[in-house]
Amino acid sequence: MADITIADLQTADPLRTTLRGGVLLDGVRLALRLWMNSRSFRWSIDVSDAAGTALIQGHALVSNADVFRPYRSAATTLPGGQLFALDVTGRGAGPSGFTAWRETHRLVYRPAADLVG
Repeated sequence: MADITIADLQTADPLRTTLRGGVLLDGVRLALRLWMNSRSFRWSIDVSDAAGTALIQGHALVSNADVFRPYRSAATTLPGGQLFALDVTGRGAGPSGFTAWRETHRLVYRPAADLVG
């Protein structure tokens, strides 16, 4: 899988219900899969390492909550920063619907170096 930026992942066809890409976060190569749950119309994420080993599966995205935090003790190869769905509207609702990545949310990675202090 070719490397992309998180922004590239989010600018894919807005009517797709699955977005995939490889990213490099704090020197750690990961594969991300964003997918919409067809029942709730809400977005979830799967994260795999470079070897294809699943680190996170089916994590429901919640606005402004670090995706990696609940998995750090079990998946020690996760990068040290924070990955989260930033709510750009300020309403606090989680990402839902086809246009979430174009209109209401951005997937953001805050590097570990930015978290110190």
